[in-house]
Amino acid sequence: MKPLPRDRDAAIRLPATDASIETAGARVDAILSALGVSRERALRIELALEELLVNIVSYAYPADGPGDFEILIAPSADAITLTVTDWGRPFNPLEADPPRTGDGIDDREPGGLGIHLVRELARSVRYERAGDANRIAFTFPTGGTSG
Repeated sequence: MKPLPRDRDAAIRLPATDASIETAGARVDAILSALGVSRERALRIELALEELLVNIVSYAYPADGPGDFEILIAPSADAITLTVTDWGRPFNPLEADPPRTGDGIDDREPGGLGIHLVRELARSVRYERAGDANRIAFTFPTGGTSG
């Protein structure tokens, strides 16, 4: 398959449901493949994305309230940035205390590992609250095997 041009962004908008996490992952996987991203790099990107989407589906919206998320994939010559937007409760995951990864599993407070994982996998992560939207962007280099 011929790689997609790196000057075109792709957007995916889905309802914030458990089923949409898998749908989003499959769509992003297809886009990354079409962009010529290595399988190893794509798996890292998709793992980070899944962690963010699980948090949105689980916590962004009231249990009885509908909501969506949107993923913008912006490729460049040497990197790919995914920006995930939801319109739920204001929440900056980058302000959360880092998890105590050195503690045993029984001694740790639940939560916090997802954004920690995203930070470890991505080259950069940033958050903004824009109007009524939470926006988290994470960037991965497209060459090599780290970050």
